[in-house]
Amino acid sequence: MPVTIPNDMSRAFVEALNAGSVEALLELYEPNVKYVIRSGKIIEGRAAVRETLERLVAAKGTIQIDNTYCLISDNIALVRAQWSFTGIGQDRKPIESRGNSAEVLQRGADGRWRYLIDHPFGAG
Repeated sequence: MPVTIPNDMSRAFVEALNAGSVEALLELYEPNVKYVIRSGKIIEGRAAVRETLERLVAAKGTIQIDNTYCLISDNIALVRAQWSFTGIGQDRKPIESRGNSAEVLQRGADGRWRYLIDHPFGAG
C-alpha cells in the first residue's frame, strides 16, 4: 500500500509483514536505504534489506507497532515507534522480540513516503 502520510508508515509495515509479503515490505524502502540490523551493522540497499525481511517473514509471526511521534519537515520525517513481534524461530521455538525504533522517511517525487534510514533498535 503506498504511504502518502508519514504517520501511516508503521501501519503499512504491519499490514505487509502480517500478510507475509516481502515485496510489499520492500516497496516501503528507498532503493538506497540504510538499515541497522540487530548486531548494529549497517546494511545498504533494498537487496540487503530483502534478506533481513525474508527472515522476518519466514518466522510467520505478527508485529504490532505504535508510533511515539512523527516529526515532518518538508520531504523528510522522523518517526519513533514501539514494536513487538512474536513468531517461530529457525529452531521451531517461539520467539518474542520488542524494541523502540528510529526511522527517517523521505517523500519521493511520486508523493510516496519510504524508509531512507531504518533502525529497529535505534531508540532505547
